[in-house]
Amino acid sequence: MNLKLSNTIKPFCLAMIASVTCASGVFAAEQEVQIIKPDEQDTAPKGALLDSEKFEIGFSLGQVAVEDFNSQGATNINITYHINSDFSLLFESGKADIDPATFEEVLGRNYLSESDREFNYQTLAGGYKLTHGRSFLGASSKYESNIYLLFGVDRIEFARNDETGFMLGAKYKTVLTDWLTWDLSIKNHFFEREFNGESKQTQNTELSFGLNVMF
Repeated sequence: MNLKLSNTIKPFCLAMIASVTCASGVFAAEQEVQIIKPDEQDTAPKGALLDSEKFEIGFSLGQVAVEDFNSQGATNINITYHINSDFSLLFESGKADIDPATFEEVLGRNYLSESDREFNYQTLAGGYKLTHGRSFLGASSKYESNIYLLFGVDRIEFARNDETGFMLGAKYKTVLTDWLTWDLSIKNHFFEREFNGESKQTQNTELSFGLNVMF
């Protein structure tokens, strides 16, 4: 009885062992080819969204170097109209109070009154976008940044002169949000100045940093 039972169970046990062994082999094979993928993350840079604003109004601080005199702090207010994506019109008004020049200090004499030392200008200018670029702040932020060429007509008052001149310059502008921009500008104001009986064409360089609101 026991021998007969053993002969019956033996094939069944062998079959079970073979099934478990095959299943283990298949499971091991599946484990060997399993590919683990990392969680996908959206790392695309996020930039300022530009709407259809046509106007900007801004305020700038900087320095103006008046030929034959010195460099002094300057303030500027401006308004810009964007004709299209490449061309714009700019009106700005700026001023600086110029200290006595070195030659005045050496001679111990003031050649200008306090009111005549104000360097005032009003400019009507055009702007042309030379580049279309991006600035990146870290890996997840990008900002539209462009370089503009500026050219226009000046009306300048300084040292008892009230003359028409012209301006050439360049501006680097970055769009921070859909309503705020900042810019760094360098401009040269050319005008003919008469001083102490001598008339000469002068160059007066301005470097400024500005913030602008779009609307």
